[in-house]
Amino acid sequence: MWMGFWYLFVCAVVLILIKHHWSRRKIYQLTCSLHGPPALPIFGNALMFWCKEEDIFERLVKVVNNYPSPMRIWLGPKLVVAVKTAHQIEKIFTSSSASSKDDLYRFLKVFNGDSLFTSTGNEWKRHKRLIAPSLSSKYMESYVTVARRCCRMLVEKVGEVANGELIDIDYYVYRFYQDVVHETLTGHNPGAQHGTMDAMISLCHEAYVLLHSRMTKAWLHPDFIFRKSANGKRQSYITKSLRTLLCEHIKLAPINNNDNEEFKSVYLRMLEEIEKHPEMYGNQNLMDHIVTLFSAAEDPTSTISCYLMIMLGMYPEIQDRVFKEIREVFGNGDVIERITFKDLSRMHYLGMCIKEVLRIFPIAPFIARKLVEDLDIEDNVTLPPGSTILLCLYHVQRSTEYWKMPDEFYPEHFLPESVANRHPYAFLPFSAGAHSCPGQLFAISTIKAVVISILPRFVLEADGTWKDIKIKADISIRPVDGYKLRIRRRIAHSS
Repeated sequence: MWMGFWYLFVCAVVLILIKHHWSRRKIYQLTCSLHGPPALPIFGNALMFWCKEEDIFERLVKVVNNYPSPMRIWLGPKLVVAVKTAHQIEKIFTSSSASSKDDLYRFLKVFNGDSLFTSTGNEWKRHKRLIAPSLSSKYMESYVTVARRCCRMLVEKVGEVANGELIDIDYYVYRFYQDVVHETLTGHNPGAQHGTMDAMISLCHEAYVLLHSRMTKAWLHPDFIFRKSANGKRQSYITKSLRTLLCEHIKLAPINNNDNEEFKSVYLRMLEEIEKHPEMYGNQNLMDHIVTLFSAAEDPTSTISCYLMIMLGMYPEIQDRVFKEIREVFGNGDVIERITFKDLSRMHYLGMCIKEVLRIFPIAPFIARKLVEDLDIEDNVTLPPGSTILLCLYHVQRSTEYWKMPDEFYPEHFLPESVANRHPYAFLPFSAGAHSCPGQLFAISTIKAVVISILPRFVLEADGTWKDIKIKADISIRPVDGYKLRIRRRIAHSS
């Protein structure tokens, strides 16, 4: 009896596998021409990434390096196609077949709710239409006023450790951005640079690690499993804590912000927009957007600023050029109170340095898209629907095909003539086209404000070159050993 049962069971399993394989025959046919690592039955290439979480990024980079583009990776039954040439990336970005976000982005919904990070199609356009005006150049001067005030405290805090000893500059810069971003979004400055936000900062860091952990562990992908896991319960607690804090800050914002045209928080500007057009935005959750903007601003801008300061410390001749440009634009002495959005736009060389940092250390080294229809990406190469397309910005932005000195920190990559001669999709620090980040102007402006405040008073020193930096990843790529700098007072400074 039992022998008969097991015989039928095995036959049923075999038939199911045959049917499954047959239903995917088109995928197998279309991908047979793609290069990639040898794949095992059932597991595919998934076991290649069975390692410590901090090593997954490095392994993925190496695998993609080893094969021509496009290349394929099988994660169990899931097909991932990695592309790393500018013209292929352009095809993906400009194709309606690949306009949908990959399913991995749904994990952000726990933090961000229904927002830019998690929505697609018309819903995404509606969200961006609400958010983008509040982050336009029209209001940037008032946001720079907030950054300028916070820069004063940052300089004071950095001055306390400007003794030539090795420090992790992230400690100070991250708290600066907590103040700037909170006040810009909610109208309330929480005093993070005075230590009032240390517990929440720790929770934010933990949240990013938990999110990355879920993305890289397939058994945590099902919601019903994740919610009952220790990580899921912890993530839920952190999310509630962050949302509660942001709500409190909105309530604590000065009442006269409503009538202050010089500065009005992003929250109030979006609220006004909803009140003007209730038929268009009436059912949107403003807190989803505030949490999204918070997570999109505070960590990435801090990360870019820290990398930039490390690069200036490693390359003193470039630091000297930036310092000279500061003097040319803002004059001598204490420049903080003279920082304006208009003058920030005159800091062209500093802008080139920021772009070079973003080239080498992209905030989003990979972007995932879900293919919904066949896509002819090359002659005789068609990608099948249902596959995940991995846009390898990390690779294209370090490719000798597009960059004169890809292994050097070389801001001249962004001279106007160099940009004009390069494929426009070889550098995508804030995504591209309609999907570009609405907060990029805010990010670049505040990063410039940080450097302009620091360099007239201090000299930055860092060891080695950028190639010595070992990278790990969660939602951003970070140095394994932190952002290590030595800071000394600039002798020539005069207040």
